[in-house]
Amino acid sequence: MDAAPFTEDAFTQVTDLLHEQTAPASLGSKRAHGTMVAGLALGGPHLWGMTSSLGLEVKITPATVFDVRTQNGVQTPLFRTQWLLDAIGGDGDIFNISLASKDEAQMNAFSHYIGKGESKLFVVAAGNNNMNNDTRGVDINDTKLFPQRFGGNERGPNLITVAAYDGKGLATFSNYSESYVSIAAPGCAVASWTPNPDNSRYIEQKVTGTSFASPIVAHVAAIVKALMPIRYAQPRYVRARILAGSDLRSDINGVEDGRLLNPIKTISIYEDVLEIEKDGVRRLLFGKISSPLQVSDLCQDQGTPEGNPRLLKFARDPNPSGDKDSILYFIRDGILDNTKKCKRKPTNIVFTPSVGQQDIINLKDVTDLIFRMK
Repeated sequence: MDAAPFTEDAFTQVTDLLHEQTAPASLGSKRAHGTMVAGLALGGPHLWGMTSSLGLEVKITPATVFDVRTQNGVQTPLFRTQWLLDAIGGDGDIFNISLASKDEAQMNAFSHYIGKGESKLFVVAAGNNNMNNDTRGVDINDTKLFPQRFGGNERGPNLITVAAYDGKGLATFSNYSESYVSIAAPGCAVASWTPNPDNSRYIEQKVTGTSFASPIVAHVAAIVKALMPIRYAQPRYVRARILAGSDLRSDINGVEDGRLLNPIKTISIYEDVLEIEKDGVRRLLFGKISSPLQVSDLCQDQGTPEGNPRLLKFARDPNPSGDKDSILYFIRDGILDNTKKCKRKPTNIVFTPSVGQQDIINLKDVTDLIFRMK
């Protein structure tokens, strides 16, 4: 998957995305799974025009990593490790992966592509499992699933594992882990495209699963990479921006910091984004903070962090402990650092919106502050 400055058509429409026309009918709805995932990587029926409106063109290259084998007269999918390695070893900036293996040795070759110095960003579905019972996902901490367990800020700075959000919280079918799952995205009744019964055209269909949450994140990642300043276009910075641009929610358990994808905040790269709540009214503002803010301007009894890392986010902690009510995100040596918490200062900040008059904002009303990339 790649994104580049728009040069030709308003958008590149891709047909015959995968091989659903030749896949065995016995696979049922799974025969079009890849097509529906690829459609969402393009933005899906509702978002696919967003990139062209930004002057961007998204290109995708589907890859088949499953073969079909016949066992006891039944055709079933068979994962081909080498096909996956051939795919990720080729061109492309962002790779959306909707599969899981419990065989760590089988996926060990994939782990060589993980690290802060690597040039590829991987967006991986957390998976929908019924290993606990028929309805709930599993904790990836307790169940070895790969490449999902290659995630995390330290081990996987170029990998994002994505859970499914159902509109009220983590979807019950979604796998989870506060150590390995980085973010949640819509994964229930998500609109994509599928071939109609006679394969004559594509029609809109609503689908559910973490496989359909991860390509939404991949689509946003393509936009972020294309818009980022060149010095921040590496995968680790794109990942950090997506996580810093997320909403932190107390109703999303099993995801680090309760993160929920917020595309608008995330792609607003060249503005400070300020979310405030006052008297029960929430507002989202885009503009510029009048003067650079340091940790000491935001937090009580806090000095400059060691190494003076770049500040990405200051937000209300969704699960505060003690008197610490806020959380800070930094980028430190190319790795997201979300370990800093503090009690916010009783102070004001001066904010100039892109449209409107300069405003004085009380810090106690700030839900989220995401700093522009410059």
